[in-house]
Amino acid sequence: LLQSVVVVKFFFQILIFANLLIQFFFLNHFLGTEYTFWGAGILNDMLHGRQWQQSGHFPRVAFCDLTVREMGNINNWTVQCVLMVNMFNEKIFIFVWFWYAFLLLCTVINLLSWLRQRFSKTARKTFLYNVLTDSGLDTTEADREEFYNDVVKDDGVLVLLLLDANGGRLQSGELAQQLWTSKFPPSDAKTISTVAEDEANLNEQMWSENYPSSSFKDTENLTK
Repeated sequence: LLQSVVVVKFFFQILIFANLLIQFFFLNHFLGTEYTFWGAGILNDMLHGRQWQQSGHFPRVAFCDLTVREMGNINNWTVQCVLMVNMFNEKIFIFVWFWYAFLLLCTVINLLSWLRQRFSKTARKTFLYNVLTDSGLDTTEADREEFYNDVVKDDGVLVLLLLDANGGRLQSGELAQQLWTSKFPPSDAKTISTVAEDEANLNEQMWSENYPSSSFKDTENLTK
């Protein structure tokens, strides 16, 4: 099942990458430009002072044919038209092009990171160590190695990776903490829950020192 999940995730990453490439192709085809990388070409023209009269992209002035009825006669006129909307169109399409480029870069980085996490044992162990550390667990290298080999293994790290990517570090940390405590029952190790209890006790002690006539828990209940 987990191998199927890996294949499906990799397949969707490839689909996203292909979709962005197709978007680039259609954008260039729609604009009918001579640049392969249209946004970079337009930006280069702007930096080097090449105007639309030379590049032909989004012209500001064009000739328009008009039909005017005067005294029962129909006259055809050709006049110059100012296309102010093209000034906005140019900026909009430049933003869209660079937005696609940014998404493409993020997709490639995410895909390479996923492949590295999936096929590199060192990367998987580093990820597991970071999750355990963020969970507030005090671990040793020997315990982490035993935890990796005996409990989570490669499939468990994959589950944590998926949970971390879609649910955040809090959820993946809670799962890792539960697995850790099942292997190493808490004794002197500080977990998230014990840290929270210590903080609550400290707050109650400080409150009683400053306000001896009132109870911290009663005040907390009133605020709720």
